Amino acid sequence: MQKKIVNSIVSSSSKLSVFIDEATSLSHKSAMTVNVKASIDGATPEFVFLELVELESQKAEGIEEAILSCLDAAGFSEEWLQKNWISFVSDGANVMLGKNSGVATRLTSRYPNLFTWHCMNHRLELALSDAVDEVQSINHFKAFMEKIHNLYSQSNINSRELLEAAREVGSRVKKIVRVLNTRWVASSFSAVKAVWRSYEALNRYFENAAGDQTRNSKERKTYRGVAHHMQSKEFLCDLGLVYNVLSELANLSHQLQAHSITLLRAEQLLKHTIRLLASFKDCPGEMSEVALKAKASGHFGSVSLESNGKLTSINAKQFLQSLINNMEKFLSFESEMLIDLSILDTSNWPSTPGIVTVSESW
Repeated sequence: MQKKIVNSIVSSSSKLSVFIDEATSLSHKSAMTVNVKASIDGATPEFVFLELVELESQKAEGIEEAILSCLDAAGFSEEWLQKNWISFVSDGANVMLGKNSGVATRLTSRYPNLFTWHCMNHRLELALSDAVDEVQSINHFKAFMEKIHNLYSQSNINSRELLEAAREVGSRVKKIVRVLNTRWVASSFSAVKAVWRSYEALNRYFENAAGDQTRNSKERKTYRGVAHHMQSKEFLCDLGLVYNVLSELANLSHQLQAHSITLLRAEQLLKHTIRLLASFKDCPGEMSEVALKAKASGHFGSVSLESNGKLTSINAKQFLQSLINNMEKFLSFESEMLIDLSILDTSNWPSTPGIVTVSESW
């Protein structure tokens, strides 16, 4: 099947885009996925997974050699690539996009017409990561979420007990993973969403564990501290804020992964998301509103809330502005490029194009 697809692309001289992503196997071996995008049988261009390549070297020259060997083995000859390979996409690692000796630089010296691009979703991850680094109070939230993850995920006994607690309060416990690392924002959002939806179950579980006399005093003290943290008004408000922000970023991330996405459409989505995030500075999002009401009432569902003077809440306006600034920094396009590309936007074409006649006086 792959041979048929490649033969179709080659025989029709369809223009080719190559997208690669580095990964590490469970055995800690470096590898990369190689995907291509091209028109097959004259249809709309689409992505095709080509190969999972194990890397002998993680240096730029080694990665370049692995890419070219993979394309050659698939059936794309050097002569054909010189005429039809038009774009290369990767993450923003220095080995990939370094100006002096990165993979992209090495490829463009060999294929002068190659257009290189930094993956938009990776840019989004970097923007969020930098915003987290700039706003110190988020580190407390991040560390606590990781503590929940560790207590829950690293013990089969804890996992089973948590599920039992979830049944008691009628909640559904979803998989909780680490958050706000350099990973897909959708992953971080799933974790925050799981804690929000399982808030009562988690609280019940930590309360029960804190009072469980079969555990040693150190374990009980740990669980008591976690329960006390969860029952704070500060944590709930932080959770609501991060939920709203990651919900919008996850939505943007999914839309940027659409097969039909274009740079013009990506810019529109980016501006829309930035406007939404800016609006949260004056009008809290849905979950922040719920958290603020719970803070005022002193209850979130069946959980009693109290203020914790030891916790520093996330400065919402600072976090939102930092995120907006970094998104504009990492995801903005060159204005001249957008002007050139706008010619291809069919929505800008006249609905009833006419013919302009030249005066006879000319």
